[in-house]
Amino acid sequence: VVVLELQRRLERNGARADAVHAARIGLRLALARGARGVARLLLADLRRLQGLLRKPQLVTAAIAAGQAEVAALDDAAALAGDGDVGERLAAIRAALAEEDQQEEEGSPEHTFDLLEAGLVLAPESELRHTMILHRAHLLRELGRPEQTIADLRALLAASGSERDDDDAPSPRDRALYQLAAALLANDDHTAFEALLTAQLADAAAVHPQVHRELLWLRGRSLHERGLLEAAIANDRQMLDRDPDDLQARLRLSALHRTRGDWSAALAELDLLVTALQPGPADWDRMTAATVIGAWAKVRDSAARLEIGLPDSDDPDEPVLLDPGPGLGLLRCEFTEADGSRRRYWARRNSPCAARIIEIAFPDDPQHFGDQVVFEPVNLEPQDDDEHRPPCFEVVAVLSPGGWHSFLLRGFDPGAEAVDALEEALGAGGFAFERISAEGRSAADPRRPDDDVSVPTLAALVAVPDDGEDADLRRRLQAVVGSWPLPLLCPALDRAAGDEVAAATALRQLERWNP
Repeated sequence: VVVLELQRRLERNGARADAVHAARIGLRLALARGARGVARLLLADLRRLQGLLRKPQLVTAAIAAGQAEVAALDDAAALAGDGDVGERLAAIRAALAEEDQQEEEGSPEHTFDLLEAGLVLAPESELRHTMILHRAHLLRELGRPEQTIADLRALLAASGSERDDDDAPSPRDRALYQLAAALLANDDHTAFEALLTAQLADAAAVHPQVHRELLWLRGRSLHERGLLEAAIANDRQMLDRDPDDLQARLRLSALHRTRGDWSAALAELDLLVTALQPGPADWDRMTAATVIGAWAKVRDSAARLEIGLPDSDDPDEPVLLDPGPGLGLLRCEFTEADGSRRRYWARRNSPCAARIIEIAFPDDPQHFGDQVVFEPVNLEPQDDDEHRPPCFEVVAVLSPGGWHSFLLRGFDPGAEAVDALEEALGAGGFAFERISAEGRSAADPRRPDDDVSVPTLAALVAVPDDGEDADLRRRLQAVVGSWPLPLLCPALDRAAGDEVAAATALRQLERWNP
């Protein structure tokens, strides 16, 4: 199934040669498993894709070989005696009666083969309706929903609305759901919406369970199209019909969060946690509550999760942790205005909040000092290193740090002198971060003709946006002036108004490249 999905995704992206390669791999796997129906699907795909290739002859042999192997499998099945029509239909009934078909050896390919054969051998069987519905479900799983839409439309048109059991959906209800699911899986949102508009005009004509599932699918369709307001109205309709629909309420809270309406999201989560055991909904609730400063609700969900927080006589007092140096470290991922994603080191100071402690390069988005709220779901859960700090997605910036940075490059006088520089800059309200490893070196610029190297350093210095760049330059010169070689930053010289020094520093860096 994974290979089939990959093939279709590659084809949609225009990677035809890669789609052909994936189809050939899928065909080999299907033949090895004896999955005749799936193999036929892939052969049909290969024949269709062949006409789109610049060199279609390259897959001619693979198609011919696949056809021969499928024919051989058909012959082997015939020789083995699959049984008469009655026996085949009995086998289909048994397969469809399995509560968990995935546990059955050969499923879903085996079931798909049975259904394909049953529809050919007994087109008028009383099982025909059920076989078409199950085949439609399997084709959706196999990434081929378009191959079942015509059959489902015909089935829906021919199905009666009578129910043998008032508590169970009718055959027409089931056909309606499968058709809607197939249209949505085929990304035909126009046909999907037209179907639901027509069929749900008379709500009483559709079984309540199926009506709910159709509204659930409509919510997916609206979300995929970016129609968030309509998706919210849809889920509100679901909750009007059933206030205890927890799935709909969870999705509604997520939609509010996507829109940035954290108060509305929190209102839904407040209701959810009263109906659920402590768990993910409480983390979502703490995230939303942190964004809007509803600290009493942060404390309430933390208590439900048995997370110890500092005691406070005021439940509305902000929850601020003091993890100490080196503790509570994590990475936060920002989505920037241009859509790019960047990660920065941070220190956690609340269950769902942190302060960024990494200085960004001068030309990168600067988040140093930002107080952020994050989604407490690790973006790298598959990481085998259990000691590696987690990485969380930033969902809100409560307060921007308000810093800009400069890159310093030049001489490394040793750890003691660098520590003294950091202390001197810190006293002026600046932040210092060494970004080069110790032991880095470059040629000595004083002796360009000799094979002599000197230790070098690269560091970032952050300046408050309301601070003075010239003050940083003065403090830097006061410390570095006694070093045998300088730390250079043309951008800082320029920001301080010294264009001559900036040009000189730039020439030095070009010659030295520390």
